[in-house]
Amino acid sequence: MTIPPVVLAAHGIVPRAAVEPGLKLMAARGAAPLMRELTSGEATADKMDLRKAVLRNLTRLAWQEAGAPKVGAGGTATPAAASGTLAKPSMDYKFPNQLELMVGADKARRSSSDVYAHCVTRDLQPGLLWRINDSVLVVSPALLLVQFARRTAVPPHVIATAGCELAGMYSLLPSGYVDCSKLIDEGREIVRPDGTLLGDGYARARSVLVPADFVDLVALAREGKKSTRRTPRDVAAPLILAGSASPFETGVDVSLALGRWHGGFGAGVPRLNEAVELSPEARALYGGRKKAVLDALFAGRYGVKIDVEPGGDAWHSPKWKQDNRRRQALERDGYRVVVVSWDEFVDFPCWSLIAEAVSRRLGRVAHGATDRMRERQRRVHADLANPDFLRESFGA
Repeated sequence: MTIPPVVLAAHGIVPRAAVEPGLKLMAARGAAPLMRELTSGEATADKMDLRKAVLRNLTRLAWQEAGAPKVGAGGTATPAAASGTLAKPSMDYKFPNQLELMVGADKARRSSSDVYAHCVTRDLQPGLLWRINDSVLVVSPALLLVQFARRTAVPPHVIATAGCELAGMYSLLPSGYVDCSKLIDEGREIVRPDGTLLGDGYARARSVLVPADFVDLVALAREGKKSTRRTPRDVAAPLILAGSASPFETGVDVSLALGRWHGGFGAGVPRLNEAVELSPEARALYGGRKKAVLDALFAGRYGVKIDVEPGGDAWHSPKWKQDNRRRQALERDGYRVVVVSWDEFVDFPCWSLIAEAVSRRLGRVAHGATDRMRERQRRVHADLANPDFLRESFGA
């Protein structure tokens, strides 16, 4: 199954390596009018269409160039890859080897190096399989995640992060692809003056996992077993939350919520993208708005409420006045607002100070971390601060 990059580019999702050379060439040759259109912060329908058209056409040119053979000396055709030009981008999905099938009778098993058949004779819970067509079904995301957690030695933070993506409002793109559509739709810059492309390595998407389904499957797998030891699935299950809007939000939330013995900071499980009612006084501060949406709402002892906002200056600076009014309104209603930038999160000493302050204010932590805890926190943080770690974990 292949999605051509030109189709994705029509929606603002492009391979960086295919588009940036053209953009940098335009910038170097002084294509000022067009570059101004691309980097303008004004959001109009015509400019949004123009930006996507430029990305689409640059991707199409790179696609055609990569697929066309080069004619060398003597008229010999040389493949594009061998001539040193851009490799043809693709989004091919290859089935794993071995492909695993579920059959309803033992006689359906066949000895094969390419296929392994699981014989299942008992009734399956509704929703465990998703129908693709009349004859083909695939495992549901919840069952897929349970199988992944069971058959490989993965720590809880990997399971929780994967679950938050499946239950969230985004989907990771293949390595090298960026989604500029969010910036285009919001009227933000997608290209720097030097031709460098801006964008994220994920796209907006609908949720495909209900966290409660994963919890139920973990409980089902535990039935009948004598061992009471908690598995990584048991630890991760409460941390799989619906509503995360980005990998950055997921990393911050998992790091805060995960217990300290497992490499987190033990701040408790938050509610994501929670809409809260504002008091009349707070509404007056926030321009009359009745509600505010909190990225991650952590509740602690004695009524302490902390709103943790991943994003920081890089994303919020163009609308700092609105953000300041929002903060004042929330603080008027008793919420503590903590804004975390990406630079602060990837710096472990800085992030550990922020995370410990949040946990202490919530009343979740009574003493400092031991050396073993700190080392685990450092290892888990290195994963969560790596944009490719989830791709690498599932790839392995």
